[in-house]
Amino acid sequence: MNFQLIDRAKENEDKIAIVATEGAFTYQNLLHTSARIATKLLDNVEDLQEQRV
Repeated sequence: MNFQLIDRAKENEDKIAIVATEGAFTYQNLLHTSARIATKLLDNVEDLQEQRV
């Protein structure tokens, strides 16, 4: 599955995506964090089959 949002984030990894009181976050930071969250949510299951999280 290919998502335009993820593709664009990968193209702009070093650019600032979010500025918050805690600091600035690049698209690479967001990609890395979202991958970690996805891994935790999936808990070694390939597909949640539309289960609620």
